[in-house]
Amino acid sequence: SWGGVELNMNVRDGVIQSLRAFTDSMEPELGSLLTQTFTGRRLSHQSLREGLFSVSQVLSEGDLLDANLFTEDMVSWFEEIF
Repeated sequence: SWGGVELNMNVRDGVIQSLRAFTDSMEPELGSLLTQTFTGRRLSHQSLREGLFSVSQVLSEGDLLDANLFTEDMVSWFEEIF
């Protein structure tokens, strides 16, 4: 398991205006990476999925987190809520 994540978003007209990501992951940059990636994106399954694959590429360069497992879990979660 890679940990957990909580996303607090301010959304206006379908666009994420601001986002704060809280996580207990062993990867110290995950929260800021999610914030940077999702801020300014449309709040849609497709847009967030694209952002996740961008995050996954960065995470795969490290060794603290299984980037594939993280991406699969987050995509599955987004499918549940969209």
